[in-house]
Amino acid sequence: MIKEENYVDLVEELKKVKQEILEASEKTTLKAKIAYKKALRKAQANFKKINKSGYNPRFGKNGNYATYEDICDAIHDHLAKEGITFDHRHTTIDGVCYLETEFFHDMGHSEYSYYPLSPTSEINLSLMQQIGGGNTYGKKYNLSALSGMSKDGLGDDDAEITRDGDALVSKAHVAQLKKVLREVPPQTEQSILDGYEIDSLEKLKLSSFEGVYKRLKEMKEGKVK
Repeated sequence: MIKEENYVDLVEELKKVKQEILEASEKTTLKAKIAYKKALRKAQANFKKINKSGYNPRFGKNGNYATYEDICDAIHDHLAKEGITFDHRHTTIDGVCYLETEFFHDMGHSEYSYYPLSPTSEINLSLMQQIGGGNTYGKKYNLSALSGMSKDGLGDDDAEITRDGDALVSKAHVAQLKKVLREVPPQTEQSILDGYEIDSLEKLKLSSFEGVYKRLKEMKEGKVK
């Protein structure tokens, strides 16, 4: 039978070991994130000029834009060379279907971007056409957010890009935010705008959407104030 004093010593030793494991895990996570950032910067420096094989007649002579395939052709090999792979999948968050894109680095760090797949009201498109179009649209948005592609590279088929190369949220994203904002304190939206130094939700970067949306949901559920 373990004596009381020995039991106390054992508990303290276990606490110490647990803390050491936690600190080691945090260091490993940080190293993996730093390695990912370095690898991404190297890949970005070598991205090819993006071909614009798509054409949207709404923009006339300026209607050429980069298709999803054009973007993949420009970045895929350079990302792979630096140990970064990406894939797309569907996931559901609070009853809403999202296209989730993951950039994964060999050192173990991942970054994610999400695009909501919400059918539009265009009566000349079937539901499946809308979903298919949303998938392609979402892949471009997510790749833009994660890889930091520029507006000049993408063209003007659909995505809006900020001057530093990060995609902006879509109308579907804004609708999701506004829906939750109706159920939290009225000053919350202005706090978001002030925090991100923007004058409207439409100017929020796509890469910031997930964090903002998650925070709003927590406020709604009373987990944070």
